Amino acid sequence: MTGGFMSAARSRLARMRANGFYKSVAWVAGGTAVAQAVTILSTPVVTRLYTPADYGVFAVFTAILGVLQPLATLTYAMAIPLAEDRRQAQNVLKLCLAIVAGISLLLGVAVIFSGGFLAAWFEMPAAEAYLWLLPICLLGAGCYESLSGWALREKHFRIMSSTQISQSVSSAGAKIGLGFLGIQPLGLLLGLLASSVAGSFSLLRKLVQTEPEALQSFSRRELWAAAVRFKAFPQYRSWSRLLLGLNVRLPVFLMAALFDPVSVGYFGLASTMVDLPMSLIGNSVSKVFYAEIARFGKERPDKILRLSMSIMKKMSALGILAASALVIAGPWMFSLVFGPEWNEAGIFARWLAIAIMLRFVSSPVMHCLDVLEMQGLQLLINIVRVVIVSCAFGLAWMWGLAPVETAGLYASGLALFYALVIGAIVWLLRSRAARMAGDG
Repeated sequence: MTGGFMSAARSRLARMRANGFYKSVAWVAGGTAVAQAVTILSTPVVTRLYTPADYGVFAVFTAILGVLQPLATLTYAMAIPLAEDRRQAQNVLKLCLAIVAGISLLLGVAVIFSGGFLAAWFEMPAAEAYLWLLPICLLGAGCYESLSGWALREKHFRIMSSTQISQSVSSAGAKIGLGFLGIQPLGLLLGLLASSVAGSFSLLRKLVQTEPEALQSFSRRELWAAAVRFKAFPQYRSWSRLLLGLNVRLPVFLMAALFDPVSVGYFGLASTMVDLPMSLIGNSVSKVFYAEIARFGKERPDKILRLSMSIMKKMSALGILAASALVIAGPWMFSLVFGPEWNEAGIFARWLAIAIMLRFVSSPVMHCLDVLEMQGLQLLINIVRVVIVSCAFGLAWMWGLAPVETAGLYASGLALFYALVIGAIVWLLRSRAARMAGDG
């Protein structure tokens, strides 16, 4: 009996090794695993060098950058793998880099004139002194996103894997080194900057080695043609990603508006630590999944559906295991790992676990809407999420809920939202596949 099971397991493992999709996932997931391990192992040191209030400033800064980052390339970077030929892909890449430079410059001007207003709105005057880092972080993140789009098209998964590790190591080194020197909370923010910039040089070097002509010339006519060809991305997908970024970070903004910096710090650490194990596989699978279904195109919804169902089943099993551990032992784990002063962050983590698990399952299949070129539906989905999150915090404010109770109400609404989104995408793919089968 045992011998038969082991034989079947070895046979299945051999088939997975021979499958290009799973090999690609393994490369990206391997890099993500090492990167996340560095972050997880370094965080107990970081939490003992910085206070919950420092984390509150860091969480708000990270949230602002996270909302702005989708605008860095106007989501044209996502069109690079979909370009019809190499020349068009090069033009989309150059278009992305030009947009990144322009938007970062505009953000720098905005920070000069409006930085004080932002800090006052979040009731964190200490943050104003560090807002000059925002345009620099955005420039680094936008360049990395653009170059990653090219690497994804060329399936340079090994390079992408190594850049994830360099980002994590650079970030952890900066936070710990500056924390020991007593540079707080600036050390956390410079760690974020190191993460934004690191990795871009490796991707750029690979691009220059393999495509030396890619960045040598700029044709305004060709760039304009590429911009028009993929105009649906800035028209719909950029707003959708902006709303998605706002959705992910909106809770931090609203927590900062309703509660003190310490509560924001607890919420920020809980969100980050719950999301890390989920994204260990989720981000890697999403990237490779997108590259794979982009090959199928919108004419093969049946193949996209089969791959989507297979991926969601596997990710559901992993997500349930991770969420269960946090629900059962969240406060104890946070106190043990990060220090007793972070016990309340573990209570926040209990509530967030289920919602983030469902986001983990849905993250790859959301790319189906990109391939089907249904950016309008993505925009609608993200509008609905903004409404749900806003209503949850609005009700919490009206009812006078405590910070942990507010997080629980928010997480419950978010879990329902992701369950509905997963069901809607599966229904859409099945309908498309059935219709095309009937037409055939």
